[in-house]
Amino acid sequence: MTGAEQAGRSQGPGLDHHAPPRRRPGPSCGATAIAHQRRPTGSRPSPGWYGGRGEACRSAGFTPARRSAEHGFTLVEVMIALLIFAMIASAGVAILSFSIRAQAATGARLDDQAALARTVSALTADLAQTTPRGARDEAGRLRPAFVGEPGELLFTRGGWTNLDAAARPNLQKVLWRLSGQTLVRIGYPEVDGAQPLAQTPMLDRVTGMTIRYRYAGAWSDRWDGAGGIALPQALELRLTRADGTHWRMMALVGTGFGPGGVRAPGPKGSTSEGAPSTPPSLPRGQPVPEAPLGGQAGV
Repeated sequence: MTGAEQAGRSQGPGLDHHAPPRRRPGPSCGATAIAHQRRPTGSRPSPGWYGGRGEACRSAGFTPARRSAEHGFTLVEVMIALLIFAMIASAGVAILSFSIRAQAATGARLDDQAALARTVSALTADLAQTTPRGARDEAGRLRPAFVGEPGELLFTRGGWTNLDAAARPNLQKVLWRLSGQTLVRIGYPEVDGAQPLAQTPMLDRVTGMTIRYRYAGAWSDRWDGAGGIALPQALELRLTRADGTHWRMMALVGTGFGPGGVRAPGPKGSTSEGAPSTPPSLPRGQPVPEAPLGGQAGV
């Protein structure tokens, strides 16, 4: 055994005689490294004063950006993110709420316009097919063929379609009435002595209804067939809505009959059947918005 081998065995097992010597652990990065590199009192630090341990810390990966990414967001960053999210969510809720209200208002407006169009169409059709046929009420009293009173209109119309071939005439007694704030149409299964059917609401939010009747160039607020004249020539209907809108409609009465139809006796200058000729200047039954009392045009 050589002398080098004996010296190695004398140092004990597990020791590598050829291994490089271990370095003494120095101070840690951060405040300890700064503490070990004190500078003289009163002197200004040079740019490379902390270069020794600072370079070692940066080479180990302990930079400020690395530490922030490893430790997550700060409380201030989280609060700012929550504030931005709350602002975006509030704006989205406001836009959605406005869209829902606008859709509801548009739907209600369209429904009202559709109800007004149905009312005008139904009333115009009823008036166009009015017949000079008197009818008896539920008590058996004979009523004129056309009765116009404040708030209601009663007459007999023809052209009632009989799809199921029931044993009834093609005439129908019809009553238009303002019930509360709803304009309703009531039909009767028989012309004489029958109980009315269930009323059909036609137009709601109606606060006022005024009807005028025209005959031979003169207007009247009531019509009861006096003077032997069963039907007027035209009718004017004014409706006042709950929102202050005023509607004015004019329609011809009895235009469903041709020149050879049965007419009530009329004065001189009437047609061959005795009915006055219809003034050609009267418009058809279409709703005409009229400016209300407040000066705003009806919609």
